[in-house]
This record gives sequence, C-alpha cells and structure tokens, in this order.
Amino acid sequence: MTGEKDEVITPNEAVKAAGDYFQSVVMPIDSNAQVSVEGIELSTDKTNWLVTLGHRDPTTPALYTLYPGNANKLYKLFTIDAKTGKVLSMKSTKV
Repeated sequence: MTGEKDEVITPNEAVKAAGDYFQSVVMPIDSNAQVSVEGIELSTDKTNWLVTLGHRDPTTPALYTLYPGNANKLYKLFTIDAKTGKVLSMKSTKV
C-alpha cells in the first residue's frame, strides 16, 4: 500500500483487498468460482473504493459451467477504505 497520509491506494490494491476478503469469507477463488471484476470507482468524497466482484452461483448445476454465459452470476459490492485498504463492508448487489 502507498503509506502516504493523503494518498489513496491504487485501484489494483482495492481489487486485491476485495478479492482477499471474498476468498477468506465467502469461498476460495479458483477456476470454478469464476470471479471477475465488474466495477470499481472511487467515492465522490474520495474516502472509499467501491469494488464490485461477480462470481458464479455455487448452487448452479455443474453442467451450466460448461457454458459460462448460462451460469447464474452473483455480485458482491465491497467498500474499501481508500487510505488503509481495509474492507469496511461487503454486500450482495445487482448489476
């Protein structure tokens, strides 16, 4: 992380923080999870990164994973402190 008091972490660092949190709390990130970055933005007050990750619904039958477009996707919105990189919240969302 940058470590500078007035600087914010990079988008890549915010995505990594979200991915690490997802993996530790929701499920391991592997090829079956099919996790992808769906969106990232810095809040208007520049205090938080808002990172949306999409992943395959783990209840989707295995047959559907052969055709990724057919698999149900779930989305998680992460709020990441822009200075520390700490995950402040994670919630399900729709894209």
